[in-house]
Amino acid sequence: MAKKFQNGCDNGEYKDCLQLAVMYNNNPLTPQMHDKNKAAEYYGKSLQILEKACLDGDAKKCLEIGNSYFHGSFGVEKNGDKAYEYFKKGCFDLKSGEVCYMAGSAYKTVKDETKIAEFIEESCELKFSLCLYEKQVQTNK
Repeated sequence: MAKKFQNGCDNGEYKDCLQLAVMYNNNPLTPQMHDKNKAAEYYGKSLQILEKACLDGDAKKCLEIGNSYFHGSFGVEKNGDKAYEYFKKGCFDLKSGEVCYMAGSAYKTVKDETKIAEFIEESCELKFSLCLYEKQVQTNK
C-alpha cells in the first residue's frame, strides 16, 4: 500500500504525500514504519505541492494550505499570518466565492469579526450560493 502512495506522491499527488506522512507518524496500523524524519519530509512535500498549485491558480488548494496553517495541521505549527495570506489569495486574487466563504467560516471559530466580515462579504459579492442563502435567511428573520 505504501508503494501506491509513494507513486502518487512522486507524481505530485499531495494527498498521497500526506498519507505517507501519516503512515510514518505513529500510525498504529503501520508501527514498523514509525519515522518522524520521514513523516516531516512527506508533510513538507505535501505542503510544497499545495503551495505550488495555489500559486498556479488553484483556489481550493489555497484554501487547503490556508487551513493547514490556520489549524496547525499537515505537520506545521499554527500561523495566522500565513493562513490569512493563502485565504486572501484564493478569495480575492483568484475570486473564489467558496474560498471566501470557507475562510470566513474558519474565522468564526476564533470570533475574528473583522476577518469574518471581510471574507463573507466578498463571498456574497462573488455570488457564492451558500453565502447568498444565509444572507437571505438573515434578512427574513
